[in-house]
Amino acid sequence: MMRHFGFEGLDEHIAEHEELLRQVVEYQARIANNDGVTLDEVLNFLAAWLLDHTLGKDQLYGPFLSRFTE
Repeated sequence: MMRHFGFEGLDEHIAEHEELLRQVVEYQARIANNDGVTLDEVLNFLAAWLLDHTLGKDQLYGPFLSRFTE
């Protein structure tokens, strides 16, 4: 929808999701290598990302998209 309606922040939004994926793959490798990753570390990472991104960045396009529903 963001692409379809021409959301200006799309490239930045995609980059944030790509960075999340990079970090998740890094955690996956660290866990597979038994590299001292704790459950608290992973949960804190995910909670911080979800709060910042979902409750922050994702909220930016709500008002933008609402212009097309009237």
